[in-house]
Amino acid sequence: MELSWMGESRELVRALIYYANMTTRNLSATFAPAHGLELTRCEYQILEYILEFEDETRIMSDISRDLGYVPSVVSKSIGHLIHMGLVEKYRIKGNKKSIVVKPTELGRQIYLELVARDIEPVFRAFIDYIKNLPEGSADRFTEAIRCLCEPWYRFSSSRLEKIEEE
Repeated sequence: MELSWMGESRELVRALIYYANMTTRNLSATFAPAHGLELTRCEYQILEYILEFEDETRIMSDISRDLGYVPSVVSKSIGHLIHMGLVEKYRIKGNKKSIVVKPTELGRQIYLELVARDIEPVFRAFIDYIKNLPEGSADRFTEAIRCLCEPWYRFSSSRLEKIEEE
């Protein structure tokens, strides 16, 4: 059956779906230990986010929203990162619900080791390929992926409706 509605984007859509499925499949897999500590891919992504925005006041709900994880996954992962000594929790004065997470020095060390040993080698070919695209293409590709994310999320969310008693 020809899927003509995708036009010449079919292989790109296929590659995006494959990448998303492989990411989901490997989300709970752990990296080889760094400094004797094992992180899941989810914990790694959260640690990376915390490091990227450490100079800003990002709360846990920002992490959930920006990474696309449900809040319970972020909370559980941050609890494990705290237990390992990689991040610390803070509160915004006067707001008990807004939790800010900041990296520790050990968190920075673990992150840098994982990037050098595991992450950079995986992404190097992809980044080199993107660098060779015409100027502005990476930004347009990024926006194309983002315009897919929100509608895809809405489509996949629960469609259950409560049945009211008559």
